[in-house]
Amino acid sequence: MLRLLALTALALLTLPARGQTDASGDVPPPWELSRAQDGDGPLSAYARLLETEAAWIESDEWRDAYIQTLAQRDAALGRHQSALVMWDRSMGRRRDSVAVLDAGVRAVDAAAYIAKSAEAERVVMVNEAHHDAATRLLTLRLLPLLYERGYRYLAAETFAPEIDSSVAARGYPAAGDGYYSDEPVFGEMIREAVRLGYTLIPYDDAKPEIENDTLDYQKRRDLTEAEHLRDRIFARDPDAKVLVHAGFGHIEEEVGPRFYPMAVYFRELTGIDPLTVDQVTMAAASEPAFDTPLRRGADEAGLLGDVPALLLGASGEPLAPVRYSVDLQSFAPRVERPVLALPGRHLATVTAPEACARVLCLVEVRLASEGPDAVPLDRLVVDAPGPVTVSARGQSLVQILDGETGVVLLEHALSDD
Repeated sequence: MLRLLALTALALLTLPARGQTDASGDVPPPWELSRAQDGDGPLSAYARLLETEAAWIESDEWRDAYIQTLAQRDAALGRHQSALVMWDRSMGRRRDSVAVLDAGVRAVDAAAYIAKSAEAERVVMVNEAHHDAATRLLTLRLLPLLYERGYRYLAAETFAPEIDSSVAARGYPAAGDGYYSDEPVFGEMIREAVRLGYTLIPYDDAKPEIENDTLDYQKRRDLTEAEHLRDRIFARDPDAKVLVHAGFGHIEEEVGPRFYPMAVYFRELTGIDPLTVDQVTMAAASEPAFDTPLRRGADEAGLLGDVPALLLGASGEPLAPVRYSVDLQSFAPRVERPVLALPGRHLATVTAPEACARVLCLVEVRLASEGPDAVPLDRLVVDAPGPVTVSARGQSLVQILDGETGVVLLEHALSDD
């Protein structure tokens, strides 16, 4: 159990209640409200998204864009269940059916199975749902297993240019290293990759401006991603073994009516057929009614636990993937908060102050050895006073901040002792 080493209670500010936006007003695009403005506190942009819900929920033009933007921000801010609920409001579909599994179907540890399969491969591509940090747990578990098998590169869709040298220079992942990577599970993925000795490769960071381009935006983007993987890795290291962490359908291995995936372009450019693993289809939804019938059947059969899993049939072969054209489908665990499922962590309880009844508060845990710009070990938003469970390791510091002003309301030093 973590030991509280110090406690500093700072003066609490009396702040006005959060306002509401009139539903009759014009609704700007979500990225305008989420863009940083002068005088913003750490949660000001997030609060603007919440406060305008009455307007954008009625907008035919922006409703889905707002829902998806807010779901992604919820994920980064530790509101895992809220992110899943928000996503299902836009993309979810209720289902009444539950799959009846054939006799002999069993679950195995997805990371162990994939790592064994990857011994004879050159490239492993795993996808994530950007609003669901639980779909990052598999890649984190794969990193040491694949490193043992000769994999030396981690390429991620979200990585910013020069990430490898930037992380090496400062010694830790920071908010500017990528959009989706500014989230505790992703941050731990980067720390683990650096610790093991992986080279970090961005591949979705620059797209050419081509006059009268014959390709639409999606095709140009995915082709450029594949070209970057080829040029930045295999042109320099022809025998490289690479783990690619991508988003959604970019890892599909067949061309669809309206989508030409990066994985297909990559195979065409390099001749390398990647081992592709989809996590999006079988991810846990906000409630079982939104899960796929196969996920519901596996859950009801007691096959799914607290680590990513694959289902094998009686013959020992993986069940055929559905929806996505990939090699394998992994079932991410259903968790309260993904960061609480990280290995090597300890839990501590801190108490949010009374000010959190009046303003949104931000709770962050950082390693004492890392700077204030580091991706935190844990981060969550609270809107009420009372006990809060956080995940930490080593010598770390937890702070509770006023989300509107950034003023530190409470600070604890934490230790593994």
